[in-house]
Amino acid sequence: MVKKSRKLKVSIVIRNKNEAKWLKIVLKKISIQTFKDFEIIFIDNDSDDNSIDIAKKFKIKKIFKQKKYIPGRFLNFGVSKSYSEYIIFLSVHCIPLNKNWLKNFINFMDNNKNIVAAYGKQIPLPGTNSKNSLDMNLLFRDKPVYHYKDPYISNANSIYRTNNLKKNKFNESVGNIEDRLWAMKACKRNEVIAYTGSSEVYHLHGVHQHENESERSRSTMKLLRNNYNWTSCDFIRKNYFNYSIVLNCRGDLTPINKIKKLLKILNLKRNKYVNFRKIFILSKKKIILNNSKKLNKIQPSKNLEKDLKNIYYSFYKEWIDTDFVLYLNSKGTWSSNTINKLLSHNSNFSNNSTCYAKKFVGNFIVNFPEGGQIESLKLEEREKKPYLTILNWANGSVFENDYLRKGITFDKNTKLLF
Repeated sequence: MVKKSRKLKVSIVIRNKNEAKWLKIVLKKISIQTFKDFEIIFIDNDSDDNSIDIAKKFKIKKIFKQKKYIPGRFLNFGVSKSYSEYIIFLSVHCIPLNKNWLKNFINFMDNNKNIVAAYGKQIPLPGTNSKNSLDMNLLFRDKPVYHYKDPYISNANSIYRTNNLKKNKFNESVGNIEDRLWAMKACKRNEVIAYTGSSEVYHLHGVHQHENESERSRSTMKLLRNNYNWTSCDFIRKNYFNYSIVLNCRGDLTPINKIKKLLKILNLKRNKYVNFRKIFILSKKKIILNNSKKLNKIQPSKNLEKDLKNIYYSFYKEWIDTDFVLYLNSKGTWSSNTINKLLSHNSNFSNNSTCYAKKFVGNFIVNFPEGGQIESLKLEEREKKPYLTILNWANGSVFENDYLRKGITFDKNTKLLF
């Protein structure tokens, strides 16, 4: 007789697309939950970063790769792989607030036998768009709410009874709000959906994922910021992450002096504030350094993009335990203060990348090699003049390690530090 495996209490379904940094954070927070009777079902949307390697490192047994992303289809697929009593859907960038997030979800469902699903509280981060922060402030309060006729649920942080979901699947023809469409049908079936404020997550992107802000939303959130206690949020501090360094000395005639100065500033061996793992030095000059395993000299090519990719693939295993890369050019001007300020700004606002920049206000003409130009020639007061943003990346930029794979140090998502 074949012995049946024990039925788990809950399956946690996580969907992912190139979110290696967030994936590491969320899996760490799940691993320390006080409630242990769970499994993780990881569904990857054809990522080309090292997300799969990270999932394997955390010993996730159910790892699936899917190509064309349709929210309802991915959710239904996760449900088909679960045989637990409950299913939790957790966005890869929704980070449990504490060790009792899972236990509180389970207790809420166990104590409310009449509900078929529930969603938990979402809390903004310091880097959350002010409009998204206001949305969360209005939607997610402390007291529970029961939806009988006014259907709502958010699958970013939600729990369902598995038997019900297997009978009532998500719509696979829509590109969003599949959760709310499911809630509408549940209410028509006279089923009850609830909200609990006791199962909390931090969520950078918010419910509606607004891209733009307004002066009103910014000023309102300034008044509400005191409502949020971020002191216990460890992953917005720079010392939570591991960093490697790329030092570009390609064109410096005396790189050794610059390197020694940098190593003294960073104090790689005994830095109390930042976890530095390795330093990669791009230089054609012969450099004699100590035998530290952290130091790696790279012979540069004529193309920086190619060199960055070479570092990524030559040290592929390094990036499992490295979260960010600090890029410095030996022609830049840096100090421990400027470097720590850059790293602190990047982590505090949960950026993918941060770069030093400066503004040039005034009259200018920008000419493009292929023809055409942008002009600012009006003699108006300074307050009305447009400005150019100059990326001062020689003085420092920090970015997720996947930027190396792409051969870049900044992109349109890079936040600027003036």
